[in-house]
This record gives sequence, structure tokens and C-alpha cells, in this order.
Amino acid sequence: FFPLVVGVAAMFLFFRLAKRHLDNLPAVVALALFTFSPHLIYYAAEVKQYGLDVFIALMVFLVFGNPAEKNLSKGKFYGLVFFGALAVSCSHPAAFILAAYGSIRFFVLWRRKDWPAMMDLVVQSIVWLLVFGSWYLNSYHQMFDNEQIISDTLKRGYFFPLFSKQARTQMKKL
Repeated sequence: FFPLVVGVAAMFLFFRLAKRHLDNLPAVVALALFTFSPHLIYYAAEVKQYGLDVFIALMVFLVFGNPAEKNLSKGKFYGLVFFGALAVSCSHPAAFILAAYGSIRFFVLWRRKDWPAMMDLVVQSIVWLLVFGSWYLNSYHQMFDNEQIISDTLKRGYFFPLFSKQARTQMKKL
């Protein structure tokens, strides 16, 4: 039930995002393409996190907006810090989206020579990295020490560069 609710909510978020960047008719066409996408229909029916990942990605795009925005208020700054930390906690792809946002914003601020805003961005990024790092160290890292996961991963041809030392030693033995 939850993936379906998140999938329906994602349609509303997508339409808001489309209307922000498109006129009415193209926004409706974009919504139709989004709504009838086979992958998104599958995510709404799958009992996994994929639908939530889509929802959070859309929320990040809506909340963060334009990376070239000038002079964030302190309220928006703290809101972005909090929401970015929450997004990274709930969705792995959010880390990549925030990294892209931060990289673009860093470049824009560097070109403007807006050092105070750049320091705010660095603080935001450090908080997001600390949150992601704590999740990794406390939860995800243990998965890479699981021999069954490593064996299945190698059989399927996947590659995880973040294996622990113990996991790398086990891989050499296989």
C-alpha cells in the first residue's frame, strides 16, 4: 500500500516540478509520460524503496530549486541542511542528487566569488556527508562483510568499491 501512495504523491510532485519549468500543455504531456511510464508503474506496485526514491528525488528538486539562486536566507539554509540530511537518510539516490546540486552551486558561487555563501554550502555538504557516513558505518558497511552477498555480487558481475578489508580478503580467496 505504501509504494502506491508514494507513487501517486510523486505524480503531484512531478506536476509541480513540470509547471515550474514548462507551460501548461507541455507540463500535462510530461505528467502523462511520467504517469504511464512502465518503470514508475512497477515501482508503485513493488514492495521496495524505489517509489520512495522517486518521491524523494522529486522533493529534492522542488525544495532545492535553482542551484544558482542568490543569497539564501538563514531559514532556507537551515531548512536545506535539515531536508538534505533527511533525504540522504531515506534514499540512497538523494546522495547523488545532492552531490550534483552542491557541485553546480559550488561552481556558480566560485565564479561569483561569493565566499560566505560558499562556506554555507560547505557546511551543508559536511552535514550531509556526516549523516550519510554514519548510515554507512552503522548499517550498510555490515552488508559488505556478508559472505553470501559478496559471492552473489561477484557471480552477477557487480562491483562494489566500498568493500571492507575483510570482504576484499574474502574476495581474493574466491
